[in-house]
Amino acid sequence: MTERERLGMFQGLFSVILLGLAATSSKFLLDYISSELLVLVGEILSIATIFLLFGIAPELKKILKFKKKTLIALFFTSILTGAIIPFSFMKGLSLTNATDAVMIASMSGIVTGIFASIFLKDKMSAEKIAGILFMFLGISIISTKGFANGMDFNTGYYFLFGSILAVSTSTIIFKKFLTHVSTDITVLSRNLWGIILMLLVFPMFLKLDYNIDVIWNDQELLLILVGYAIFILLTAHFLWYKSLEKIKASMSSLLIFLKPLFGVIFAVLILKEDFDKFHLIGGILIIIGLIFSMFHRKKYTKIDDESFHKKHHWIPHWLHF
Repeated sequence: MTERERLGMFQGLFSVILLGLAATSSKFLLDYISSELLVLVGEILSIATIFLLFGIAPELKKILKFKKKTLIALFFTSILTGAIIPFSFMKGLSLTNATDAVMIASMSGIVTGIFASIFLKDKMSAEKIAGILFMFLGISIISTKGFANGMDFNTGYYFLFGSILAVSTSTIIFKKFLTHVSTDITVLSRNLWGIILMLLVFPMFLKLDYNIDVIWNDQELLLILVGYAIFILLTAHFLWYKSLEKIKASMSSLLIFLKPLFGVIFAVLILKEDFDKFHLIGGILIIIGLIFSMFHRKKYTKIDDESFHKKHHWIPHWLHF
């Protein structure tokens, strides 16, 4: 693994930790506001933060200079990540508990790995395949409560499966067409299209609950929502796209498997959800699978590693972005 890839893995890992915390924070907020309002306000707060940090006009001018193929890819990725994924996940989360939701959603790691081997020609070594099988077994044990009963496919699960397909598809599109696009533009486009769809398109097909009075009448809830949108969700997405710029889609799919572990930890500590033996066994299997997949044999030239070092020799190692 090159220096650049190690940095990408570190950024992706921190992003996954924040996403695990975001799932728990979302479940807490969903007790007070609707899933639709949570997605919409989160996008609005995020884009306001981007405006303060980067300014919107200069970023929009950069977007207008992109080639048609890049614009199309950016449009579809933004729709998936800015509206479909958060809406589907929040809907699924509102209809089930946080532990089951993050475990099921982590299956996107398997789907992403398969899509990467098909569409990006990422090689799947024997170790990586074994790792995926361990992870899948771990998720299956947790999702079925230790195979004590079958999965109860309520409506929430179907929303979660929809988010899984959208996550994997958006990752492949980004890796194939958008790695050269700056992260601030990617996140800006994501949030902008998310707001447009949630306000103009989704209401044409869905009955949405945008009761904003709940937030204005509770300042403590508003502060929690602001912290969730800016310091957790926006930071997680920013780091995730930074990570995707440096690592392969098959490697990013491995990081997704860690999300349920952190999601369960936060759910147990913050939401006081139950943690049973099947959670422990499944978590151990997921970790074993991750170890198998991360430390598979891989040949690479030291020239790439050295050239990356020389290019960024003036930046401390842990600050290489």
